[in-house]
Amino acid sequence: MNRLICLPVSILFLTIAGCGKESDELPVDGRNFDGVQYSVPAPYTGKVIDGYLKNARVWLDMDGDSQYTPGPFVYELASGRKVTLPSGEPTAMSEVGGRFSLDTAELALDPEVGPNIDPRKFPLFALALPGKTLEQTRRGEVREFY
Repeated sequence: MNRLICLPVSILFLTIAGCGKESDELPVDGRNFDGVQYSVPAPYTGKVIDGYLKNARVWLDMDGDSQYTPGPFVYELASGRKVTLPSGEPTAMSEVGGRFSLDTAELALDPEVGPNIDPRKFPLFALALPGKTLEQTRRGEVREFY
């Protein structure tokens, strides 16, 4: 197993949104249901900053090993039941301005399996990738990570 080496980079995550938000609006697809506690998935977004970092890998560290774990990834719920996340730990690459948006759709579980997995329970990590991650400065994009 190859281990990733994290480079010393100051990282600040801003604008973190939850996995869902309550909504009074009913879906437009014609379903009949009780609208109480209707929840619409919201994006899990933020920024990676040391200057803004473009092309840095960001992920939720769900297994606590400080390394990105690709799929399939097996996660154990508090009930002891195990669920498989086909894509692994939610991950994204940061874009211009350090912005990222994690796809947390796989954390929404069938109610018969268990409650949705709350992404706010896990630490966010960012990794500057040598030769790929750029720091955006007033001088322009600078490749500082080799």
